[in-house]
Amino acid sequence: MTDERLPIPSLPADPPTTGRRYKPAHTTAPEPTPIPATAGERVETPEPTPTSLATTEPAADFGGTDLATAPFTWKTLHAISRTDLVPKAIRGNTPAILAVILYGREWDLGPMESLQLIDMIEGSPSPAAQLLVAKVCAAGHELFPGEITADSATAVLIRHDPGLEPRRHEYTFTMADAQRAGIAGKHNFKTYPGVMLYWRAASQLARFAAPDVLGPSRAYLPDELGSADWVGPQPQATVDTVTGEIVEC
Repeated sequence: MTDERLPIPSLPADPPTTGRRYKPAHTTAPEPTPIPATAGERVETPEPTPTSLATTEPAADFGGTDLATAPFTWKTLHAISRTDLVPKAIRGNTPAILAVILYGREWDLGPMESLQLIDMIEGSPSPAAQLLVAKVCAAGHELFPGEITADSATAVLIRHDPGLEPRRHEYTFTMADAQRAGIAGKHNFKTYPGVMLYWRAASQLARFAAPDVLGPSRAYLPDELGSADWVGPQPQATVDTVTGEIVEC
């Protein structure tokens, strides 16, 4: 009699317990078979599933680093050292740019803020007058313009110290002072005399009446550092806002 039983398929051999590691044969899933569309029906092709990060588009970067989270490194300094954002006095001088940024860190400034608000004049850092005013105001005091004309400008500083009555200080910088300093002939002083006189008055007043806010920084403006033989005018007397008495600055 003929044996009509179906043959039993042979099973794969058991993986070896010693020697090389057993690696099963890799199988690839079959591609999906598109379903025929009827008349007028739109056929949508399934989106391919990415199998690795290599198939995705890389993010915008500089030197292999994502700009959104790029650290400010020596390479970054070198890259921006010759741009117009860097002051002319230190443009292309990477060590000097680094010094300005480190100096700005003492003022709680970021790298780009430091380059915009701090100049380097003959080896001395020079913060902008706006920065001095901002520091004084951030400490809880007031520093604002008083009377401003084309010939003079007055800055007013009111200190608000804990446990003390408010103290008012004033300082006036005149065009005669600018002439003695050798800066009256500069373009900005000719075009915006009142504004430039005020910033000089404000920076002087910040140094005279709020040295504790500015700390050990010399905080001289660029034109002051450029005039080595100039001595600033003496501060005016100040008036106590409570008693009305004239007090020493």
